Amino acid sequence: MNGDDWEDEAWLEAAHEAAAEANFEKQVHEWVRDHPAEFAHEFFEDNYEEAVRVFTAERLQSYYVEHPDLALPALETLNYARSVMPAHPRAALVFGAASTELVIKNVLLRPLISGLVHIEDLALLVVEQSLNQTGLDRFQKLLAGIVSEFSSIELNTFKRSGSGQTLWHEIKTVQEARNGVVHRGESAEEEMATRSIEIADTLLTVVLPDILLKLDLHTHPPITICNKTLS
Repeated sequence: MNGDDWEDEAWLEAAHEAAAEANFEKQVHEWVRDHPAEFAHEFFEDNYEEAVRVFTAERLQSYYVEHPDLALPALETLNYARSVMPAHPRAALVFGAASTELVIKNVLLRPLISGLVHIEDLALLVVEQSLNQTGLDRFQKLLAGIVSEFSSIELNTFKRSGSGQTLWHEIKTVQEARNGVVHRGESAEEEMATRSIEIADTLLTVVLPDILLKLDLHTHPPITICNKTLS
């Protein structure tokens, strides 16, 4: 076999491998899309201990450094919720809850899942499909486990200042109230709207900074994540 033949064969082999990998990735995407609940159960429950064990701070830190503005949409949504209070409590409730969902999905869950799945768009698909089908409870165990590893916060027991309920319980309560407004046209009490804003604010100004601190990261206004040494 001469040099040209060897190069042609090596190129064909590499092309076949790339095609096989792309086909496999496509099949995985399709399966996750069509079986979100089954995948979520296996990924977030059956393999929970292993997922927490293999996850590393470097993976989480790397994701935040590569996506410094990932919390900005949540902050902008929160600020809009604030701007319509107290005149429009229903709108404030909806946008406050939306901000909380953006923090959980994009600022907390997506970086964690990307560190486990290693395929960026597949990680997003896992979050979207699983949340659409099973709600936030499916993620609670994994999210709480990894957050406790890389911060001083225990999500299962953490309470906002002045609140008698855990933050996670409050998140679910606000989510239910938001669903009532959006899907059933229910009214919203000013207290619930205010709570939705305070929950999102706590996630962005208490929970996220605590995680970033453990990763030697910090934020600059409005909420840009940075790994440069503070002077």
